[in-house]
Amino acid sequence: MKRSAPLRVISDRHQDVADIHINPNDGFDLGLMTTQYPIMLELGATEESLGTGSIPALSGIIYLKNEVAHNTVILNSKTVADLGLKKAQVRLLYHQGRMSIVPG
Repeated sequence: MKRSAPLRVISDRHQDVADIHINPNDGFDLGLMTTQYPIMLELGATEESLGTGSIPALSGIIYLKNEVAHNTVILNSKTVADLGLKKAQVRLLYHQGRMSIVPG
């Protein structure tokens, strides 16, 4: 399983709910090298539960964009609210096309 460094969260209400935007350097930490990847986003999955099917997954895309600041993630405002984020930082977990967002 790959983990990102702690990322600062920016919410954007115009972005699709299951889409994630990060800097390409942060994508490299996850083993992602091209501009976009389809993902199954499992909100609230832990390292132990990611990919087990215990949490319903949303079909989305992770975009690697130079316009996004390093160590930053842009998420939909509803996704941020659904996660109940109390901290300003999160980590991304990635394993075989499945991704989760956990407090950083």
